[in-house]
Amino acid sequence: MRLLSLKSGRLSLEFVPQELPLVRSRLAVAARKGRVPARIVQQPGATHDVVSVRGMEFILLSELGEHALISTSLTGDILLRRVARDVGRTAIRARRRQFRRELIQQAA
Repeated sequence: MRLLSLKSGRLSLEFVPQELPLVRSRLAVAARKGRVPARIVQQPGATHDVVSVRGMEFILLSELGEHALISTSLTGDILLRRVARDVGRTAIRARRRQFRRELIQQAA
């Protein structure tokens, strides 16, 4: 997963299709109000889907085995940054847990 800056000034979060459920859940949590995760609405289109979260719209493209979630506003950019940061932290924690398990197995 990677976050790219586009020429338009917007951001694009690129990821593999298997990560879509993780991205959707992190998007809902990042846009939550209080403790209630935000509702995500996905409207299919001919060339792309439109994903709406709390009034922010994103374009979801699927090309060459990858998805790209593109923001259409400054607040969308901020939200995508949060999602990328949260997913990165989750991946680091998972790698640390795996490393600890391997150390424990080697010590046994």
